[in-house]
Amino acid sequence: MSEGLQFWAAFPARLRRLAKFLFARDSHMVGFLIIGTPLSLLFGVALGKYLLPLVQALVAFPLFLFLVGRQRWGRAFLALALWAFLGSVSVGVASYFWPAHMETTVLNGREYQGEMFHWIATGVGPEGDIRQFLPKHLLHFGVFSLLTFASAGFLGLVMGSILVNYMSFYVGTLLLQAEQFWSVLVIGWPPWAILRVLGFILVAVFLAALTIRFFTSLKLDLEGAKRCLAAGVVLLTLDVVLKWSLAPIWRSLLDEYTVL
Repeated sequence: MSEGLQFWAAFPARLRRLAKFLFARDSHMVGFLIIGTPLSLLFGVALGKYLLPLVQALVAFPLFLFLVGRQRWGRAFLALALWAFLGSVSVGVASYFWPAHMETTVLNGREYQGEMFHWIATGVGPEGDIRQFLPKHLLHFGVFSLLTFASAGFLGLVMGSILVNYMSFYVGTLLLQAEQFWSVLVIGWPPWAILRVLGFILVAVFLAALTIRFFTSLKLDLEGAKRCLAAGVVLLTLDVVLKWSLAPIWRSLLDEYTVL
């Protein structure tokens, strides 16, 4: 029996059969995320802002753990990338059509929106100042890494949901201020923020695998996971470089295309 299958052999038979049905084929995984991610927003909003990121994380975590346990590093990365994209689109659309309700539902949404709107209008704020944004990035990365390692990924997904939610709320409400809707839609999420999300996901793949190796009887081969870690560090470094270099240009474009 392969090591990945040994990992899942410890789970009840019914749970193994359900996981195999849902996640054994790529089409099943994609369908599960396409249906489950928007539904998690719907249920999470009904339950309240503190439970929303937990519900969102619960959709992706079983699939993520299944793929990491089977050493399918690339699939684990792609699954979380799709989950993050679908979650962002769901929150962004909801924020565009129901901004007042989402403002009370998204943790840190109003605060981040105010910070970004002020930066676009005035050029003043952490987004364009490496002395302000770099310590915050390092803090987020440190906390995310600890939470991910401590929970085989689950708490990292919860934190990731919080971060993506408030960035998506900002983009959704920014579109309400757009003079050129399609231009703002294209540049609302800056490229460095996308790289940051993908970098966090790659690091999460490695840390979850490390947790499984340390705290279970399964001795995963971490060579592939180490490559994910290296790629994640590269993307996170590019995030800082691009943000430092391009944020002033991006602000000018957003200021031109919106009315704040």
